[in-house]
Amino acid sequence: MNFNRKTFWENYRAEFGRVTQKQVKAVEFLLDRFESDGWKDIRLIAYCFSTIKHETANTFEPIYERGAKSYFDKYEGRKSLGNTQKGDGYKFRGRGFVQITGRANHIKLGKIIGADLVSNPNLALKPEIAFEILVVGMLRGLFTGKKLSDYINSEKTDYKSARRIVNGTDKDILIASIAVKFESILKNSIAQRSEAVATAGSTKPQGVAVESPGNDSSVSPALNSESDGGQVADQITNINSGEKAVPDNFVPDTKTMDAPPKAGVSEKLGRWAAYLGLGVPSVAGIGQATKQLYDDGTISPADIFRVIAAVFNLVLPYSVYIIFGFIGYKIIKEGLKQISFMLRMWLNASPSHHDVQISVKEVMPQQTEKGIFSFTQ
Repeated sequence: MNFNRKTFWENYRAEFGRVTQKQVKAVEFLLDRFESDGWKDIRLIAYCFSTIKHETANTFEPIYERGAKSYFDKYEGRKSLGNTQKGDGYKFRGRGFVQITGRANHIKLGKIIGADLVSNPNLALKPEIAFEILVVGMLRGLFTGKKLSDYINSEKTDYKSARRIVNGTDKDILIASIAVKFESILKNSIAQRSEAVATAGSTKPQGVAVESPGNDSSVSPALNSESDGGQVADQITNINSGEKAVPDNFVPDTKTMDAPPKAGVSEKLGRWAAYLGLGVPSVAGIGQATKQLYDDGTISPADIFRVIAAVFNLVLPYSVYIIFGFIGYKIIKEGLKQISFMLRMWLNASPSHHDVQISVKEVMPQQTEKGIFSFTQ
C-alpha cells in the first residue's frame, strides 16, 4: 500500500493545520516505513499515527520523557520496572515514540528488536529503533499486555479502548478522534484507489498482510505473532460471508467516519453573550460612578476608587452567571459530542454494517544475526 504524498499533506493540513519542515520530515519517515514494511490495514496505521502524534507532543519524533532529573527519582528501586541499580530511574527514563521506562523494559524490547538498549538507552531515540519498539509493543501487546488487534480487527474498530495498549484510558477520547482523522487522511491518499474495486470479481483473496512475489520481504516484526520463526499460518476471517473477496459495490471511501464538526454558531452566540454581559454593566457602572466625581467639584483618589468599586459591583454578579453558564454549556456540549462520536464508532464497528470478506496471510518472523527481522513465504 502506497500513499500519494501531495494528497496526504493536503488532507493533513485540512484536518490539523500548518506543519513545520521537521514535522514533514518525521511523518515522511513513518509513511515510508508503513509502506516498505507491508502494512495493509489503514486503521492500524491511523492509530499508530494518532498515538505518535500525542505521545511526541505533535513532533512525530522520538522524545525523552519530560521532567527534571529529580523527577525520575520516583522510578528508583522500582522492582516492577526492574530498576535494581542506583541511577536506573534517570538512566532508563522514557524515550521513543512511545516512551519505554525501566531497565526491564529496555532489556526485553532490546532483545526482541536486536538492539542493546541497556548499554545505550539513547538508541531508543533513533527513529528506526523507536519505530520497531512502537510496533512490537503495540501489535504484540508488550507494553501493557493488550494488543492492537484486541480492539481493531475484522469485527470492530474501537479506537477509544485501544488506548489500553499504551496507557489505560488516559486521553483515550482525544486520541480516538485523532485516529479517525488519520484514517480519513490515509484513505483519501491511497495512490491506487481503484485497485480493490478492479479485482472485485477475482477469486484471489484480498488484504494479504505480507506478500512479495519472488523474494523474501522485510517488515516490522510487530506485524506477526510472537511464536518462533519459519512457520506460515493462513487464517480466513469473514466479517460477513459472501462469494466474492470484494463486493461489486465496495468503494474504499464508504467506511470513512469523521468526528462531529464544531458548532460554530453556538460558540459565536456564547462569545457575544459574554461580551454583552460584561460590556453593558461595565459601561453602566462607569457612567454611574462618573456622576459622583464632581459632587465636590474636585477629583480625588477616593473618587477613582469609587469608580472602580461601582464597576465591580455591577460586573461581578453578571460575570459569575456568565462563567458558570459557559462552563455548564461546554460540559453539556462536549458530553453530547462524545456520546454521538462513540455511538457512531459502535455503529461503524457493528458486523451488520460490513459486507467485505477479508483474507489475511500472516508470515512469521525469522531473526537474522544482526537482529533485523526477515520473512519467508
